[in-house]
Amino acid sequence: MAMRLRRRYKLLSTILLLFAVFAVLVPVRLKNVVEGITENPSLDAIHAIAEGLGLLPSPRIPVTLVRIDDPSFAEWHRPFPFSKSLIAGLVDTARKEKPAAILVDLDISAATSQADAEALENLLAEWSEHDPPLLFPKELSIGEDGKTRPLGQISFDRHFTDGKPLYWVNVLFEQQDDLKIRNWNLWELPEGSCRALLAPQLLHFAYNKGGAKTVRLAEDYLGAREGIDCPKRQFSEIPEWLLTLEKSAPIQFSFPRSNTAISPTTIPESGAPALVQLSAFPFAERPVAASALKGRFVIIGNSYADNGDFHDTPIGEMEGMRIIANAVANSPNVIEANSPCKTTAVIVCSMLVGGVVTLLTMALKPLIAGPMSLGFGIAIYIVCNIHWGPVAAHSVIQNGIVIWVLAIAFESLESICRGIFIDGRGWRSFLNG
Repeated sequence: MAMRLRRRYKLLSTILLLFAVFAVLVPVRLKNVVEGITENPSLDAIHAIAEGLGLLPSPRIPVTLVRIDDPSFAEWHRPFPFSKSLIAGLVDTARKEKPAAILVDLDISAATSQADAEALENLLAEWSEHDPPLLFPKELSIGEDGKTRPLGQISFDRHFTDGKPLYWVNVLFEQQDDLKIRNWNLWELPEGSCRALLAPQLLHFAYNKGGAKTVRLAEDYLGAREGIDCPKRQFSEIPEWLLTLEKSAPIQFSFPRSNTAISPTTIPESGAPALVQLSAFPFAERPVAASALKGRFVIIGNSYADNGDFHDTPIGEMEGMRIIANAVANSPNVIEANSPCKTTAVIVCSMLVGGVVTLLTMALKPLIAGPMSLGFGIAIYIVCNIHWGPVAAHSVIQNGIVIWVLAIAFESLESICRGIFIDGRGWRSFLNG
């Protein structure tokens, strides 16, 4: 009897040791496997519940949406492609109130009449270093080889020089197999280029850190770091947040799809509303309160029902400009979270989540274990999000799910091995454990 117990404990100890090694290495080394196992509603549910309870960190960048909604689109007689003179007028109106930045989430590459194009040409020509950063999306396509290519040269390119705060940006979402938007590629490197194309939230973050100089540093550094055929360059004084930046970053959704003019969510530092929504036609026709624009990140884009720029997210369908607003508003919480090294803390919390959920699964009935596991996961997600940001919080939950799966698998393996080698039940162990 004593010999059998020793053999069982020796076998169990070996399996637990293997499990510990797997639990630590799998989440870190096999990122694609982790994302595959956790590609289910669990993480979405945890995020949606935590956000709905108002327990996640508040946005830090105030955003104003100038929406070309259905009434505006109808008033302008449903223009397609969108008039460049209208775009220039909306941008000029916003610029007068000194916003922090302006993003025009509209395609300006489509050909229109020369007279129409001149309005935007003149605006870009007179844009000065004293004006806020003006951002336009660079239209990109992803080939079968996975490489990103610009869709062609744009006549306005000559205005985007080092002396002006005019920037092309990347607005490609990272769409997963279930077609939901959860993450964002903070930069893209177009084929044939050694200068990265930054996402709006990363460009705005870099501009706030050190102006146009830091934006250019980020573009060149990330391009040299990622480009295979790019010449190696020496950079001095690279900020830590840039050194440790990961390309894919989760979007923290604070603004669901809504027609409410002013969001009840506020910016902690100023108390200003985190989101203001304005209809584009009245915006173009009459004065706007300065507080709706001054110091805010302004996004001009389409939100009318037929524009096709709507995507599924963890908290429901929303237009592309609102997804950008969510990414921008929470960008410091995401980007700064990469600065300190939190690997040890993430692993410990992941093992805590995986261990507790495993214990609940094995000790209680599913009807009780399920809600308790979800509640514990939400609590850990909120704590990690508040203290370390959404990147770490997502990693903890993902890794915790993987550890839970591995623990159940190893427990089943241990039961089968015990049945075969100790209890002598042979092949029947595969049927009843």
